[in-house]
Amino acid sequence: MSTLDRILEPLKDGKWHNLEEVNRDMGLPEDTLEEIIGFFAKYRFIQLDRKQRRVKLTSLVLKFLTITQ
Repeated sequence: MSTLDRILEPLKDGKWHNLEEVNRDMGLPEDTLEEIIGFFAKYRFIQLDRKQRRVKLTSLVLKFLTITQ
């Protein structure tokens, strides 16, 4: 499984997750994680709450992933 897939995997439940939780098993450097999260947010794969440092999949991406499984 790719790094990008591993970041998205815990988000498939549609709930908010803090960045530390998303990175727990991967152990990426914080700047690398933030760069990837920034990419996902820029292209609207995820919703990013910068203030609370949490993310969740957008409803469109969540629906897409549900249909393709």
